Amino acid sequence: MVSKNISDNRNHFFIFMLPGYEKKQRIPKAFKAKRLKKVSNCKYAKICKRGETWLVNVRVDEEGMWFVNGWEEFVEDNEVGLGDLIVFEYKKNMVFDVLVLNVSGCEKDCSTSKNNTANKNKMDAVKKEDPLEAAEDYETSYPHFIKQMTATVFRCGVEIPIQFARSNSLFHDGRKVTLRNRQRKNFQNVEIKVTSDHSHPRGRVKLGSGTHRFLIANGVGVGDVCVFELDPTAYNKGKVVLDVKVFKGQKPLRSKK
Repeated sequence: MVSKNISDNRNHFFIFMLPGYEKKQRIPKAFKAKRLKKVSNCKYAKICKRGETWLVNVRVDEEGMWFVNGWEEFVEDNEVGLGDLIVFEYKKNMVFDVLVLNVSGCEKDCSTSKNNTANKNKMDAVKKEDPLEAAEDYETSYPHFIKQMTATVFRCGVEIPIQFARSNSLFHDGRKVTLRNRQRKNFQNVEIKVTSDHSHPRGRVKLGSGTHRFLIANGVGVGDVCVFELDPTAYNKGKVVLDVKVFKGQKPLRSKK
């Protein structure tokens, strides 16, 4: 029987941390050419280590494919230093498992306590009485925006911040979006609506028909605050899924009979 090693399965590569490693990191060109051709347009990557996940932006230019925004956080959380070596195992859909080795060749494990602190902060955020404060304290590495549910929002629709819409290619009238509540395991398909007027000559972007139905079905009411969080795995597959986390304020809005 022939055992498989790293070079046989070709799903691994390693990178030595050289000067300048903290800000960004380039994926080896040979690995990109052989394994990442079909995902070269993906905007996000997930770097996973011992059950923790870091979301990192991916940039492609004439020099290759790079880990950029989010890479610095991964480096800091794992205390990656000059001369360390990181072994990457590519799973699929721009998801990588990693092993961080120090200069002596021993594995580093530095992020667990920080992750525990982050989880505690998330729990504390949910317990806060002020829903807006709780939403702002909610920690996530995924692209997201926060919307306070006012009577105007229910009447006129959920407006997406322009910068969020532009950076995630949502500035397209009629684009399909799925709103999802993981806790209740339900979802609603809606469409993007782009409009413009004298006060917004460059246009405004809203979640269209179906949004109101989704909010009511999930008990969202005036005074609540919602975090709309982009699912990067779905985005890399060409789909837009927004996970909606609700921080309760006043009583839920009831549907009209």
